[in-house]
Amino acid sequence: QEASQLLNELANSQRLLVVALLHEAGEMHVNDMVETLGVNRASLSRHLSRLREQALVNTRRMHNRVYYSLNHDKAAAIVQVLGVLKTQP
Repeated sequence: QEASQLLNELANSQRLLVVALLHEAGEMHVNDMVETLGVNRASLSRHLSRLREQALVNTRRMHNRVYYSLNHDKAAAIVQVLGVLKTQP
């Protein structure tokens, strides 16, 4: 059941883009993600909240800024598998 919940969260294209971006970047501030993805901050915050609920992302606070990174135990393996699937004909 945990796997199906995880895949359900990643079925949303915006959340999948966030996971892929963090996989490539390592760690990012929300403003940087908004600019890179071209989405509004409120929408991104909702997606990040859902990813946090599933423990797919970690947060780190520095002063009044919050930085996000992947929880590599869960998300990185999924991104790698999806990357392999994407490259196959």
